[in-house]
Amino acid sequence: MPATHSKKDSVELSIKSHLQNVSVMSICARSLAEYFGLNAEAVMQLELAVSEAVTNCIEHAYENATNQTIIMRLEKTDDYLQIQILDQGHPIPADQMNIAKDMFDQDEFDPESLLNESGRGLGLIQSMMDAVEVGREDGRNVLTLRKNL
Repeated sequence: MPATHSKKDSVELSIKSHLQNVSVMSICARSLAEYFGLNAEAVMQLELAVSEAVTNCIEHAYENATNQTIIMRLEKTDDYLQIQILDQGHPIPADQMNIAKDMFDQDEFDPESLLNESGRGLGLIQSMMDAVEVGREDGRNVLTLRKNL
């Protein structure tokens, strides 16, 4: 029986770690998501998730250093749209992913936590994506965001 392969399209974009470049990544993600046919709600969620992820890279992984590189890889298959955000900064502590997930999974979500200046990004990302993974690749941090089609 022949193997089945899904069609893939991919794009890669690289920026320097300046906060003003966050919009470059999020606008690019939005435009590509629209091009690949995601509905309006999914496009908005993906754009916000990318904005949060890139901001986290700059503020936490790179501690606001402006001369570092952030890479975004976008891949579309027949089943999903996947975005990977790669950096060479400090990795996300494993417990932070669980804390972030728990913040938005609670039955009794505390609205006051939305007023905190920081600490909501990972939870927002996880609440808007169908899958979120954190890993390492060739000495880089990789945050993988997936939206099913």
